[in-house]
Amino acid sequence: MPLLRVAATITVLALTTACGDSPTGPVSPLFTRYVALGNSITAGFQSGGISDATQRAAFPALIARQAHARYAYASLGDGCPPPIPNLIGAVGTGVDDPTCDIIGIPGRKLLNNVAVPGADSFDPIAADAPTEALTSLILDGRNQVDKALEAPPTFVSIWIGNNDVLGAAITGQLGAGNEPTPQATFAANYALMVNRLHDAGVDAGILIGVSDVTRIPLLVPASALADPTLRLALNIAAGRTVTVSADCTGSTAFISLAIIPEIASGAHPASIACTATAGSPIGDRFVLDAAERVAIVSAVAGYNTYISAKADSVGFAYFDPNPMFIAARIRGDIPVTPDITNLDAPFGPLFSLDGVHPSNRGHVLIANELILRIAGEYSVRLRPIS
Repeated sequence: MPLLRVAATITVLALTTACGDSPTGPVSPLFTRYVALGNSITAGFQSGGISDATQRAAFPALIARQAHARYAYASLGDGCPPPIPNLIGAVGTGVDDPTCDIIGIPGRKLLNNVAVPGADSFDPIAADAPTEALTSLILDGRNQVDKALEAPPTFVSIWIGNNDVLGAAITGQLGAGNEPTPQATFAANYALMVNRLHDAGVDAGILIGVSDVTRIPLLVPASALADPTLRLALNIAAGRTVTVSADCTGSTAFISLAIIPEIASGAHPASIACTATAGSPIGDRFVLDAAERVAIVSAVAGYNTYISAKADSVGFAYFDPNPMFIAARIRGDIPVTPDITNLDAPFGPLFSLDGVHPSNRGHVLIANELILRIAGEYSVRLRPIS
């Protein structure tokens, strides 16, 4: 998933790897060299930032721990940028801390997690060396597939595709550079990624489907704006009185809370509407209407149909994360409307303070679901996390 906070400059101090080798070796030869590819969730991004602590809490680290497998990653110290412990700051799209704290010694390292925050289906097989500082730092001038093949992997997990639709969901606009990646393009990108790994001898892995990003708790139903507590919280967060149009009453639209820092900075008027007005961002930007939701959900369904088929074609396992998240919402672990009064978990126990990325507990849930799927597919003794 994309960064909700932007690091303006990065002070690169060094690069390190942190290893978690078991003295008894992995529980199965399958995990002799486990490598995770993906985007911000796989990398360990939480609450608008990423640090060594969140990297160690990410689901690949948890799986490696249960498998007694070596686990090396590019440690980002106290943060690059640091996660924000404040709800309003974490939701924002502006810069809070423009620097990174990188620890360790520069140099090429064999990594077990090559995921990069912000990666979409184009990035793991990009022909050109990455120029963005964080990407270049993690991948050492390579793309994810090339970096992964340095291991070389005996097992891979791949979670790519959320960023191919997330921008449209968060901004509420399916144009202006935020449209979902076309199905044919996505399939071509994904095939190149998986085929390169498989052709290089990687014959075991799990492909993770794309999440329905219209269900992230950062998006709240327009009906929730009738709640005076939420309205008050919006006003406090934006630093001004936010008016809500009457057309939001009974509307099926969803409002992206990424609108808060835009209103606070003056980039968006202090007004929310649920019907677009020509020539105005009000009712269009950060508003996801029914037709836009259908388009995004349709794109996700198409991506996942392809990923599932691709997994079958190369003999990999496949995991669709959406039933897991739907069940969590039914249980109440993902609230329909954020609880602004709960400063520790306003988006429920499974999501971090940015309303997009899983919390530590969310990563445990993901890891356990993947562990069960892997154990069943490959007949390995891999215990879930208690």
